[in-house]
Amino acid sequence: MKVMFICTGNICRSAMAEAIMKEEAQKRRLNIEVCSSGTFAENGEFASYNAIEAMKKNDIDLKSHRSTNIVNSDILEMDLVLCATVSHKVSVMSMYPEIKEKVYTMKEYAEILGENKDYDIKDPWGYNLDTFLYCAQEIKMCVNKTLDKIQSTNN
Repeated sequence: MKVMFICTGNICRSAMAEAIMKEEAQKRRLNIEVCSSGTFAENGEFASYNAIEAMKKNDIDLKSHRSTNIVNSDILEMDLVLCATVSHKVSVMSMYPEIKEKVYTMKEYAEILGENKDYDIKDPWGYNLDTFLYCAQEIKMCVNKTLDKIQSTNN
């Protein structure tokens, strides 16, 4: 199975989601290929400092992450595309209508409705480490529920 995470710059949310899913899938011994990209990403950018720090507190090394713009990605080969927000989902579906049935927000696919009854994972960029840690916790919850769902459909 191939999973891609999408956000805007591919230096915070989708980068953390990719790293978390790789870690959790490995713990579960699942054969899942995971990648990420951004709708407005510059290719080759490092993850943001606070994303690296938040992942470090989760015992995950994000220092080697490099951003990828969605147009330079293998999105058409994915089995599942998980977006940080509804607006990312809309963008992806308008850019790639042929895969629209594979595109969800992270919370939508994980069946987690946000506090304000929304499916968005808020952008932590420019905020403090606590905001990034909260964002990472939200993503990890989505990733674990997603992996549960993948495991239950493959058994």
